[in-house]
Amino acid sequence: MFTQDSRKPALAISVIFISCCLYAGNLVLLNRVTIWAEQELGAFPFQQEDWLRYITPSQFTRDNRDRIMLTGPSTVRENLLYEQFTAAFPEHVIYQGGISLGTIDDVNAALDYIEGVHGTDSLPRIIVLGISPRFIANIPEERPFREGIDRYSPYFNTIQGNAGIDLESKGYFESVVARLRFFQYKKPEQYRTALLAVLSYTLSGVKIGDAIPGMVEKTFLQRQSDRLFKHPVIKHLIENTRFKRALDHDFTEVLAWMISPYKYRLDPPANQESLVEWSNSPDSWWRLVYKWNPVDTEQQTLARLKRLTDFVDTHGIRLLVINMPERDISRVNYHDENYRAYISLIVDAVGDKRFLDLRDFLEQDEFYDLEHSVYPGSLRLTNEVIRSLRDILD
Repeated sequence: MFTQDSRKPALAISVIFISCCLYAGNLVLLNRVTIWAEQELGAFPFQQEDWLRYITPSQFTRDNRDRIMLTGPSTVRENLLYEQFTAAFPEHVIYQGGISLGTIDDVNAALDYIEGVHGTDSLPRIIVLGISPRFIANIPEERPFREGIDRYSPYFNTIQGNAGIDLESKGYFESVVARLRFFQYKKPEQYRTALLAVLSYTLSGVKIGDAIPGMVEKTFLQRQSDRLFKHPVIKHLIENTRFKRALDHDFTEVLAWMISPYKYRLDPPANQESLVEWSNSPDSWWRLVYKWNPVDTEQQTLARLKRLTDFVDTHGIRLLVINMPERDISRVNYHDENYRAYISLIVDAVGDKRFLDLRDFLEQDEFYDLEHSVYPGSLRLTNEVIRSLRDILD
């Protein structure tokens, strides 16, 4: 017979077992919700660390439609509106792959990573690549994409090769550590974005990629949530947090921003004086960009561009390269000869039929900072790129 004392360990074990089962069940449910939110609703996790999206499988295992990949530096993320591409090319899946501080080395490695982890079928059929002198010059030297792969990818480490970043398979132990590290530090944010996407869909009935600003009338639930957001008690609670700038917008706007790829959408344009001061600061990497002479690194740059063109040509991927807009207070800092050499180098590498120079396309009041645009500028730029892409596809 079991005494009362002998039942205590059994009860404790039972409680622990049930707790573990409940925890595991919750994780399974959260993972399924997350995959559904990212694949079906179009949720974008890791708004502040966009390079981590290349690690998430759900971004590359959607339906069998061909994929258009928007990639390059963060100007691609902010300036090219993926929802406009979704409306313009409904027969394609649009992947917004802009990378903060991304460079040509990062994009080449990202394409290798997609193929190495998710297979050739997950590669895009079309790539819209945004570039700039900084992007081609691989400035700054230390960038987050490579560190993100090394720390959180369960499959690859990065190594410096002759033509940029190469990938090297991780061992079993490294893979386990990377998975645990991602689960501990990054999964909570991924879950949070997925749940916010579900909330947004519940309120609006519209998927994220279909929600073009000003084109979708708000539902009753959205209007009520906006009113609640402006309640004095709610406003008082938010005013004492770092999210107080959200009070300048409706709740539905804030919610849409939190699950979108756009980092600066709700921010007011940066002050021009501070931009000039920053771009000319000795501590800013912009001074390295303005001083860069493409002739000095011509062979290395051509090797990196050839790696890109060889990849897309081998896989039958159509490529459109966009020289992204820059504000006048940034443009004046380049040496004219260096900038002409940069353009000539790009045209020689990719061909003039695959190159579109939009450096001067935007007006000055359409910029958020030196190179990122505010929404009206992004909309106008996106429509221009869509027109050019259609000409290529026709």
